[in-house]
Amino acid sequence: MEKEQLKTLRAAIAQTDRVIIEHIAARMELVAKIAMLKRKLQIPTKDPAVEDELMNANKKIATECGVPLDLVEKISLLLIRSSLEQQDSN
Repeated sequence: MEKEQLKTLRAAIAQTDRVIIEHIAARMELVAKIAMLKRKLQIPTKDPAVEDELMNANKKIATECGVPLDLVEKISLLLIRSSLEQQDSN
């Protein structure tokens, strides 16, 4: 019984991870569109004010959801870095 429950919970985690990855893919599509607009408008890739705003918004959501701030900070930094790299490479 407990082994089945463990198997079910692990399957739920795998499904949740899939949803997270799908959302990352959607985010990357948005980043590509932003990169095109920034190039067209001749705006620099890096915008510290927007990055700070994103980080603060994500910290607020983390607090509301009971997710450790340090985890959300690490994930947010990875997403920001990835976005900047993606924008610079397009």
